[in-house]
Amino acid sequence: MRKIFKNMAWTMAATLVMAACSDSLDESSGNGNSNEFIGDKGYVNIGINLPTTPSTRSESFDDGKAEEYKVDKVIIALFYGGTEKEAECKCAFQLTDKDFLLSDDATNNITSYYATGVRMIPAPDANVYALAIVNPISKFNVGTITSTNPDKENVGDATLTTYLTVDEGSGANKFKGTLSDLNKVIAPTAITDVTGNSYNYFLMTNAPISTKASFTGSKPGDLEIQTLAPIKVYNDKALAEGASKDNPIYVERAVAKTQVAVEGNDATLTVTTDVTSYKNATVKFEGWKLQNTNKKYYPVRRVNALDSETDLADINTWLGYFNGNESNRFIGTTPNPYRTYWGIDPNYDKNENDEDLSKDYTVLKSVNEGDWNEIGYSGQDSEIEYCLENTTTAQTMAENRLTSVLLKATFTPDGATASTSFFMINNTSAIYTEEEFLKVATAALKGEDALIGNEELAVKTVSTGFNITDATGVQSLLQINGGTDQKLSDTQAAAILAAAGGNIKYYLQGITYYYATVIKHFGDTETPLASDVINDAKNYDEGKHLGRYGVLRNNWYELTIKSVKGPGEPEIPEIPVTPPDKKESYINCEINILSWAKRSQGVDL
Repeated sequence: MRKIFKNMAWTMAATLVMAACSDSLDESSGNGNSNEFIGDKGYVNIGINLPTTPSTRSESFDDGKAEEYKVDKVIIALFYGGTEKEAECKCAFQLTDKDFLLSDDATNNITSYYATGVRMIPAPDANVYALAIVNPISKFNVGTITSTNPDKENVGDATLTTYLTVDEGSGANKFKGTLSDLNKVIAPTAITDVTGNSYNYFLMTNAPISTKASFTGSKPGDLEIQTLAPIKVYNDKALAEGASKDNPIYVERAVAKTQVAVEGNDATLTVTTDVTSYKNATVKFEGWKLQNTNKKYYPVRRVNALDSETDLADINTWLGYFNGNESNRFIGTTPNPYRTYWGIDPNYDKNENDEDLSKDYTVLKSVNEGDWNEIGYSGQDSEIEYCLENTTTAQTMAENRLTSVLLKATFTPDGATASTSFFMINNTSAIYTEEEFLKVATAALKGEDALIGNEELAVKTVSTGFNITDATGVQSLLQINGGTDQKLSDTQAAAILAAAGGNIKYYLQGITYYYATVIKHFGDTETPLASDVINDAKNYDEGKHLGRYGVLRNNWYELTIKSVKGPGEPEIPEIPVTPPDKKESYINCEINILSWAKRSQGVDL
């Protein structure tokens, strides 16, 4: 048996039991109870289960960090209505970690909790559904009506008068709408708004789950996808006190998690290639960062299109997508619960050429030295970085819309001393020492541009590497020593650039940056390609390739750098506006998803 909120995997389930004593509720109400209810009051009891999250399609299990399971506060919002879609929020109440005790039926993949308190609620005249908001952000809170019996409300001896409040920026207001009304886009100022400043206060909300396991062929007629948890209602407080396990609510964290490691005993790999100038070179990885992360999220994962999104395929369509004889990839096979494995983010179907993509994604142009994440290797765990989920339709899977990994490393050619600067020119694989490059540059200066007297070219003292494609860049990197004017003339700079084939790369102290592969979600196993090359995102097949790339909340992505074929770029590279499968990347990665749900990806550079 596990300790409370420790050593548990990435998802959490909350079990709510609502007991009411009012109008008659029978099986047709959807609450699964045929008791007769008299009056206008009912009771609520809460239980929370924290299951280990399935990691891959084989759904193995693993744990994360104890801090990722800490629960300080839970808001339970109750929705009343004929269906989940039309149900409206009627009341809400708040629990703290002191309200929960460990149950006696923990298993390898479930750690169960139940609440010690019972709440009395207004009796429903239709179905009751529950939404759990665990570790709520400041936008969500519980409001109160002046009550003469607050203590009685907390023990279920008086009807709840508390309700859900939502602050859209102008103050908290009582919320009475549907889940769709509640689930509006949020743009946090930092990821810690969602994880807590110390990464121990993760926002968690209901996970969409399936009532049936994954399948082949036609979808079972009784299969449903549920986000709000349907609640079974009882007619007696004593029944509520003993029924905390009857109504599970499975919740998931609102972020994804990534780690990056190098395959081997340290963070250094030897280049494997037939290119002569790269042979036996070494690459020591210094750090990594997530690149092109989403700036926006929904507080609850979306799997359904809105009524206004008439052209957007959602889970009702995804359940008809198959690859060969494989079962449907969007639902799991492990029961209690059968999980779903995709979602719709706030910029899900934007085109890669949209001019406003910078409003949706954070693109790193520079990284302060102390901000790089430590990379892992054998015996050394990688530092963790959390991010918001980032998903797309298959035909908008372009690299500038997908989250990827940026790597910093030191490239040392065979026989060179580590941290030695070098040049590459003319978009070739030849590597030049500083002395060799200056000879090439000097030889390019002829006639009126030639050096005279004691003049000689030198590399300026700079703080970063350069990728030079114009004369101004040459003037920023090189200077003339021994003369009256250190600055190269425009014609001198142009002559040097022309001699270098129009491109000069300067690797200061051997520092190089790799734009590694974008992160795979389903990857090659569940979304294989018929061709190795996709030149246009529109060539992806929605049915066969949806979810090939992307990051989904509550998933743990682990990338392992397996090999390197050459140097990367001397500056942080631009993100291509091309499909990820257009060409081979510098890095070969293997991606795993651990529990939470853990996916692994190998990367060759």
